Amino acid sequence: DLSPYYDFSDGSQISQLFFKNNLTGESIHQDNIYINNIKISDEMDLSDIKKVFDNSQIKWTMTDDELFIKRGSYYIKEDILLPLGIHLKIESGTKLILSEGVSIVIQGNLSALGSEKYPIIVIPKDEKKPFGVFGVQGNNKSQVNLDYFYLSGGNEAEVNGVHYTGQLSLYNLVMTTIRNSIIASSKSDDGLNIKNSEVLIENSKFLNNSFDQIDLD
Repeated sequence: DLSPYYDFSDGSQISQLFFKNNLTGESIHQDNIYINNIKISDEMDLSDIKKVFDNSQIKWTMTDDELFIKRGSYYIKEDILLPLGIHLKIESGTKLILSEGVSIVIQGNLSALGSEKYPIIVIPKDEKKPFGVFGVQGNNKSQVNLDYFYLSGGNEAEVNGVHYTGQLSLYNLVMTTIRNSIIASSKSDDGLNIKNSEVLIENSKFLNNSFDQIDLD
């Protein structure tokens, strides 16, 4: 973070950096230096959530710190970044259809328990135009519980400085449980990427993902 030493308030960005190997005295070639300009998104408050959900005609309720999405088919055109500590529960039979590049990131618990008759489905609007990621960024206390959860056609994305390498990315959790689910057809490095979590996966399929079907870090 160079902000203490440089004023970026005018919107400028670093375009070039120079490094020297102290052992050899040689400069590092520019082809081996990579710069990522991170876009920091504002976390949504409840009024922002209401606006996005209303635009997508999502039926939902809020109780204490848990947001509940009711059964329905919803077309989501904007990123959703839930505030830290807000938990998400999705009713069985819900279908989330995401525009190209759109991501949903939860910073709390995620409970998406479908059934054989009424699975929970996350897909892109156009199968040739992948959505971003469906991700959970936990605090090492959060939990994810998925059952009959079908997700396909996503990509990878950078959200608030975090690079999510799987279309389904689940990070820093105390427990991740996935049962009877299908994760398929990702354009990302991983179909499913889990970092820093205890994991239980049962009776689930990982199909036609671009590179790794599952990556557990």
